[in-house]
Amino acid sequence: MYELLFFLIGFLLGGLLGITVMCLVQINRARKEEYHESQKY
Repeated sequence: MYELLFFLIGFLLGGLLGITVMCLVQINRARKEEYHESQKY
């Protein structure tokens, strides 16, 4: 029973961490593109 509980807790925390990291990467990529667009002209 404890194995299932630890698995679920780890799965949820890992999923949240993964989603957070992916969001931060996307935000940084969007900012870099905006910076490059503003440097073109």
